[in-house]
Amino acid sequence: MINELFRKMTVAQIFSALSGTVCMLVDSIIIGRFLGVDSMSAYGLALPIMTLAVAAFSAICTLANIPYTVGLGAGNCV
Repeated sequence: MINELFRKMTVAQIFSALSGTVCMLVDSIIIGRFLGVDSMSAYGLALPIMTLAVAAFSAICTLANIPYTVGLGAGNCV
């Protein structure tokens, strides 16, 4: 059961990281192509802030999952 759950979570995490990377790539292409150099510079300056926000929210989600996984391991969750 744990191996299957781990496999499903791994696939979901890989898909999530891949989709985020593709979105940032598409954003860069659209900004660079249609909005110009100044906009691309602003995007480059804002990207670390956006990355920190995503990391913070990911940490919160991970911490929120801890009680659920403890309950799952104890057999208390469906």
